[in-house]
Parts: sequence; C-alpha cells; structure tokens
Amino acid sequence: MRTGFFQVAIIALLTLAGKSVKAQAVAAASGARLGVYGTANATDLGVKSDRGIGFSVGGYLQSSHIFGLEVRGTMTKWYVNYPQYTAVAGVRAAFHQGRLTEYGFVGGGAGRARYVVYPYATSSTGGAIQLAGGADFNIKDSRFAWRIVDFSYSRFFVGPGLNSFSGSTGLVYHF
Repeated sequence: MRTGFFQVAIIALLTLAGKSVKAQAVAAASGARLGVYGTANATDLGVKSDRGIGFSVGGYLQSSHIFGLEVRGTMTKWYVNYPQYTAVAGVRAAFHQGRLTEYGFVGGGAGRARYVVYPYATSSTGGAIQLAGGADFNIKDSRFAWRIVDFSYSRFFVGPGLNSFSGSTGLVYHF
C-alpha cells in the first residue's frame, strides 16, 4: 500500500508540474508573500496496516522568485495505534501559473512517535525529515487559496526508524 501511495503521489506531482513558468514574472512584480495554512491529513504510518487521520498547520515566506522558507507541524493522532508528531522547518520552491501554485518542500526538525518494541509499546523523540509537494488554487479576488493536495513523506529517527506517507487538503491564507 505504501509503495502504491508513493507512486500515486509522484504521478500527481509530475502531472501538476508545469513546463513553463511564464507567470513567474507576475509573482516577481508582487514581491514576497507570507502565507499560513491548515490541512486535514490521511496518513499511512508505515507500521503494519496502521493508518490514521490528523492535521497540519504551517506558514511560509515565499520570495518573489522560486525559493522561500517554510515551517510546518503535523499531528496524526486519531484512529491510529501509533501516534506521530512532527515540527520541521526548511526550504520550498514554488511555481506560479495563473491561479495555480505548485510547490515542493524539504525540511528537518524533530519528531515524536509511539512504536512497539516487543512486548511493550514505547514512545520517544528524535530527529525527523519531511519531503512534501502539492498544489494550491488561488481563489479569485481573495486572500484565500484552496490547498488542493499536499503529499508528504516523513522519516522519524526514533526507535527502529519509522516512515509515514500523508495526503491532505485544506486552506491557505495570504497576508
């Protein structure tokens, strides 16, 4: 399941990725942009068949060019045996095409996860990395955008080492 989810995520990102960034000049004329977002997540936690739901919140400062900075926090807590939490910061790249913004993110930080070391369940905190990408649709004449999709992969450096794959959707507010 995880391999299939990852393949669907990559195909979706490649499908959304544009070959032309002619509209980048429009973003350059408007200067840097600050945004905050919240999303609802469905996550495959990479532990047996454990899947759950949660949410993400974050913010970014997008330069008038391609690159920017982003912070994000994720909590996968409901309908799951092994809750996971991350707080990461890193760089993002965004491409603007009309009202559609495609982006990618890579970051590092801390993660907390619960896992089983037979016969006991335990939890610990350690390093985490996250790779993400997706697309936002800017709502006309509004500060809001619909985060159509955000796919992410997280690697937790705790216990035996854990991986999770998430898909999410939500709202973005631009200042």
